[in-house]
Amino acid sequence: MAITIVVGNFKGGVGKTKVSVMASWELAMARGKKVLLVDMDPQGNASTLIARSTGVTEINTSIFEGFQNGSLKECIVEVTDNLHMIPAQVSFKNFPKFLYANVKEEIDQVSYLKKLLDPIRDEYDYIFIDVPPTISDFSDNAMMAADYVLIILQAQELSLEGAETYIKYLQFMADNYDAD
Repeated sequence: MAITIVVGNFKGGVGKTKVSVMASWELAMARGKKVLLVDMDPQGNASTLIARSTGVTEINTSIFEGFQNGSLKECIVEVTDNLHMIPAQVSFKNFPKFLYANVKEEIDQVSYLKKLLDPIRDEYDYIFIDVPPTISDFSDNAMMAADYVLIILQAQELSLEGAETYIKYLQFMADNYDAD
């Protein structure tokens, strides 16, 4: 079963996406591990970086389609034999609206990604989840789906404050949703 890692901080511009992409790349290409990169940021920068780096010129699916269909299997893009991604596109900004309209229980709303990742975890050694720097349904779902959290920061006061807030929020998620 895959080790699932969310890469986060509530401060933008600290390198979350770059670390998500580079760790996925290194594990897949240099270490021969089977890796899935999940782009949970509507900007889709992780998806763009992977696509550009590998010559993928067209992406015809997105994570939002997987959420709407109740399965992520059909939106997995095989970049190489060992590196797969679930890309994000701007339409994913509507994820919160989708959740509130279609998922009634709060615990199910924050655990929707986990529910959809569970059936495919056995296919990978690692799953990395890239998130936006916000307290949001995107981050909540990533935190609930992850086994580990990799907090990225720079040697700047605001970056440290963002990391501290992130840790406090992780504790909030653990306390309020019995997250592991």
